Amino acid sequence: MTPLKQQSFRTRIMLSFLVVIIILCAVFSAFILYLINSNIVARAVEQKKNALNSARTIYDSEIENIGNFLELFFQDNSLSGRRQLLMSRARFDYVFEVPTSRAADHKDEIVRTVMRTGKSASGTRIVKEAEIRELGPELFREKIFLQVVDTLQARVSDIKELRDGMAMEYAMPVRNEKNEIIKIAAGGRFINRYFSLVDRIHGLLFENRHYRGKPIGTVTFFQGDTRITTNVLDREKKRAIGTRVSSAVYDKVLLKGETFFERAFVVTDWYLTGYEPIRSVSGDIIGMLYVGLLEAPFLQLKRTLYMIISLLIVSAVFISSLISVGLSGAISRPITALLKATGHIAKGEFDYRIETVIGSQEIFSLLNAFNSMAFKIKQRDTTLNMANRELTGLNKSYLDLISFVSHELKNILASTTLNAYMVRDGFLGMINFKQRRALDSVVKNIDYLTETVKTFLSLSRIEKGEMACSKIPVKLNEDIFCNAVEPHIRSAADKNIEIQNRIPENLVIQADQDLLKITAGNLVSNAIKYGISGGKIIISSQISGKFMEIDVYNDGMPLSAEDIDQLFKKFSRLKRREYKNIQGTGLGLYITKNIIEMHGGEIKILSRPNGNSFIFTLPGNHHVNNNTRNDENTYSATNK
Repeated sequence: MTPLKQQSFRTRIMLSFLVVIIILCAVFSAFILYLINSNIVARAVEQKKNALNSARTIYDSEIENIGNFLELFFQDNSLSGRRQLLMSRARFDYVFEVPTSRAADHKDEIVRTVMRTGKSASGTRIVKEAEIRELGPELFREKIFLQVVDTLQARVSDIKELRDGMAMEYAMPVRNEKNEIIKIAAGGRFINRYFSLVDRIHGLLFENRHYRGKPIGTVTFFQGDTRITTNVLDREKKRAIGTRVSSAVYDKVLLKGETFFERAFVVTDWYLTGYEPIRSVSGDIIGMLYVGLLEAPFLQLKRTLYMIISLLIVSAVFISSLISVGLSGAISRPITALLKATGHIAKGEFDYRIETVIGSQEIFSLLNAFNSMAFKIKQRDTTLNMANRELTGLNKSYLDLISFVSHELKNILASTTLNAYMVRDGFLGMINFKQRRALDSVVKNIDYLTETVKTFLSLSRIEKGEMACSKIPVKLNEDIFCNAVEPHIRSAADKNIEIQNRIPENLVIQADQDLLKITAGNLVSNAIKYGISGGKIIISSQISGKFMEIDVYNDGMPLSAEDIDQLFKKFSRLKRREYKNIQGTGLGLYITKNIIEMHGGEIKILSRPNGNSFIFTLPGNHHVNNNTRNDENTYSATNK
């Protein structure tokens, strides 16, 4: 796997600055945008609510004015000579009088209300076509009749024409000298096509402002779900009377009687709208009052503010980037110099020094500390080189001494061992029982000394780097382990230990025969030394992938993890009380590990329930001849 290219310290500082700046800008931008959105939306919602309330107030004052005019012009309990004046100057669409005899059952519910309460009443009512025609045929033709127009997102309806009207009306009781009601006088204006009303409301609330040819604020009166007077324009720039509201508005306002303050599509554009129901004096919902704010100016305002904020952020990031480049250079320059200096020191150039520059106190102190450290490293290196040369000389003398003494002792011990065995075994004459026991002890100590000399010779070769591994095909059983077990048969018999060699005959491996015999001998010797009396030693092998795995197991006390960690170190021995009297140099397993590793293998120790396994692996080609026999060789007390 190809390692990722590392970034320079300066680049990382600069990127860190930029990341912090970008995060801060992002958080700041999100906060500003939230404020913009919430402020604009809140302002729009508040504005349309206020506009709707104001429109309702103007509408109510319009009805109140009708009453004022009616009471002002109604004198002497008669409209004689004043009807036309009311119609022209007060802009009444109709005025009529109803005798008390017909007032209680009159089709005008406002008149019925006055008759029932004896007080003036006003409100909005639906006027049927027949009544309109009675009031004046020209009213129906010029103001009331309306073709219903289908528009996008409008509620689907089967009604194609509007033939009834919706009027603002005021009615008052007329009394005689006895304060008795003798008749009801009523007058009103139709809202249908009453464009001056919506224009006046628009002018008062929105100051007749426009956006791209369309009024920013719109006002509409609905009869049912149909616009009967409005300043909303259709696609032909005409007042969109005869168009209908959406189903959502219809359901909430006309059916449920609730106010509607949501974004809605009105004829041709999206508006921030407010709708409320218009009720008759009996409480029935007969229409709606609408005030809307064109959404496009608010969106344009948001886009403009977003653009300004974006430019400010980009400018801030650009300026911050320039500052971060300068800061990162100022910070990284001494660090880069320090890094260069460490490279020289790593190459052994201990005379290299950093030129201290004027900067922050911390950086100045760091560079001085590095130069001081380099000076001390130079001194220490000089001292260590001198000590190392002395130690190298001493180590050579030590290794030469070990090699010389071991060789001399080996030659002397060879002759001594032969003579001792000849005397003990009676080849030079008969000896008595006590003499034989004494010679057994002598022979045992000579054997131990011989093994110790061989161990130190191997250690000397390893330390001097003279131990070479020359691999040849060898039979693991016959050439290695049989020869390794044979010298230890008597020691095993003394402890009544049975040795089972389960390695197949003619199993051929690639190895250095002499070195592997040392390894096998060390493992078998250890197994006997630390095995329990009457126990077993089992030598086995198996193929594990491309490796040959050899296991030397002995019955005994299982080793702890702490013991296992220490065993392969030089001069390391088990410190248990029961092993105190066992002779050894602590070098056998150290030498064994080095020999196995020279072969490219590994060695490990596994604790078993009743003993321990010393397992080592050998790589390379290995095979078993077809004529191999799997009979195991067993050495027990009877073999001695």
